[in-house]
Amino acid sequence: MGDGHTHGPVHKHSFYGGSLAGIDEQYGSPIDQSIPTRSIALTTNPQTANQLREVMNQLNTGARAIEVTLLTPQVSEAIPNQHLDEIKRLSRLVGAELNVHGVLVEPTGISDQGRWDEQKRVQAERQMWNAMEQAHRISPDRNVVVTFHSSNGLPEPETREKIQNKETGKWEEIVTGIGVADELNGSFGVLPAKIKPNYFTDEQATAQSELEKYNKEQWSQQVANTNIELNRIAPLIQEYEKLDKDPEKAKSALKLFKLARTNPEEYQSIIQKEEQANKQIGGAMKQQVQELNYADSLTKDSYRSFQKLFNDAYNAADRTIAYERFAKTDEEKKQLENAQKDKISLEKLKKEIAPLTKAIAENPEKVFELAEHIQKGMQVLGSLAAPQMIRPLRQFALDKSSETFSNLALQAYQQYEDKAPVISIENPPVGMGMSRAQDIRDMVELSQEKFADKLQKEEGLSKEQAQTQARKLIGATWDVGHINMLKKRGYTDKEIVAETEIIAKHVKNIHMSDNFGLDHTELPMGMGNVPMQGHLAKLKAEHGKKLDDIKKIVETGHWYTHFKTTPFAETLSQFGSPIYGMNMSPYWNQGHQQAGGYFAGYGTNPDTHHSIYGAGFSSLPVELGGNIQGKSRLSGAPIE
Repeated sequence: MGDGHTHGPVHKHSFYGGSLAGIDEQYGSPIDQSIPTRSIALTTNPQTANQLREVMNQLNTGARAIEVTLLTPQVSEAIPNQHLDEIKRLSRLVGAELNVHGVLVEPTGISDQGRWDEQKRVQAERQMWNAMEQAHRISPDRNVVVTFHSSNGLPEPETREKIQNKETGKWEEIVTGIGVADELNGSFGVLPAKIKPNYFTDEQATAQSELEKYNKEQWSQQVANTNIELNRIAPLIQEYEKLDKDPEKAKSALKLFKLARTNPEEYQSIIQKEEQANKQIGGAMKQQVQELNYADSLTKDSYRSFQKLFNDAYNAADRTIAYERFAKTDEEKKQLENAQKDKISLEKLKKEIAPLTKAIAENPEKVFELAEHIQKGMQVLGSLAAPQMIRPLRQFALDKSSETFSNLALQAYQQYEDKAPVISIENPPVGMGMSRAQDIRDMVELSQEKFADKLQKEEGLSKEQAQTQARKLIGATWDVGHINMLKKRGYTDKEIVAETEIIAKHVKNIHMSDNFGLDHTELPMGMGNVPMQGHLAKLKAEHGKKLDDIKKIVETGHWYTHFKTTPFAETLSQFGSPIYGMNMSPYWNQGHQQAGGYFAGYGTNPDTHHSIYGAGFSSLPVELGGNIQGKSRLSGAPIE
């Protein structure tokens, strides 16, 4: 340069051509240059029942894998069978592979009002089964993958986020809330993890300790209320014991009490005669019968309360034992051990108390004998560990959802055998229930376990055969855009990629959409900050070359809405997929938009462009020397 200074190499910069020019500095650095085009699938628009046209539109882009999207029952059930059959024929004609996104329903059976009962779970299962039938109809020759969300309306069972420890400066994961469920009445709630301290004892409560405290207090209160009812009987028992010292009086009183229950008219006749003969004696007899009647009423009320407590305790113990697989912490293992002991005590109590009910119904004079047994029974109930009436929502969600998914898998296997659709459970966006990798993994494995048990019991398969079918027909759809929303809670790329490692072995499909971790914006891959290279590395480590057979489905509904173009070319470019079938260069990242003009890409074309004007002069408007009639762009007047 003549200034006496040494300069480094001169960098050449391309003039912006309005496209991804071949000498762009990103050239040759795609997300992953080994992803074949056949592995990338597009979705259809879920807002229309005309899925036939939607499939045709996606096939016209060059895609050979399509996910038919049936998100709402109102739309999916409006699709004619004739259209489904035509979709099947069309896919066979072009050699396309179809998958299905099933309806968005809550698999646990929780309603929009936040209530649960078993019938709602069964209804959800029926809606999901309709999607399974539609999927088989459009792709009957293979195990078509049908994706369902792990939840749709369920609160987060456990809300976690990263915060910086003020003392150490390190970022730590904390639990900010725990979802809880009362299965008996079908209600739900969330306990905040940060609870005000007990200033009297200087103890800091946690959501878990508050849950245990609540269960203890509720149980103690119910036991106390029943004991209060029993205590009202005590004075009457004492009076009866005094009466019992005179066998004739006691016998007479009990006889009249029984007669008052079995033959009221005869009882009234006897009392009237006694009162006429001796008003004082007749009145005393009448008083004795009234007291026995009152004691009987109180005893029956106490017995009903005792039965409810017994049933609640028995159900709670049963559920805790049924959830044995969820017992991870020392506290959960202790609860399991208590439940097993309590159930033994309850079974013993049942044998002692239950036979009395029939005898008492036939012999009202045994009322005080029943009261004594109830008192003994209440002592047993009072000695139990507080039953887990309210329990963590995660256990409930896993149990109910896995019941739904295992039932669907069994029905599909029974009806379609080797061509049964595959159930693939998807993680919803972070903030919804069951959205973390461990949630999906546990739900998949529990569903597989229940399905395998049902195959052995109902279909006679061996344990090994049943487990093979379970692994084949139940898996996961991993949505990288959904899990990326952990970033709004302080998680890093490394931590988000680690989620993929947890679920990798169960993945049947991958849903791809990009975002910036704060909202579900559904951009094409490479346009946000989803760490896709890291996700693919974890999946490759698990599946190897078989990853090519796992469909990577482009879910970019917002892109269609805002930019009115297909994201297929952008996706292929970001993955560096080969343009030709022999998996050789050139690649899409080298060729896509290489020579476009400024208005050629990124959705900046006007709505009316090359489709009318073309590339020659004859297609231009008249005022520009062409032949296209219209209005003057200056005055708006018609041009002749």
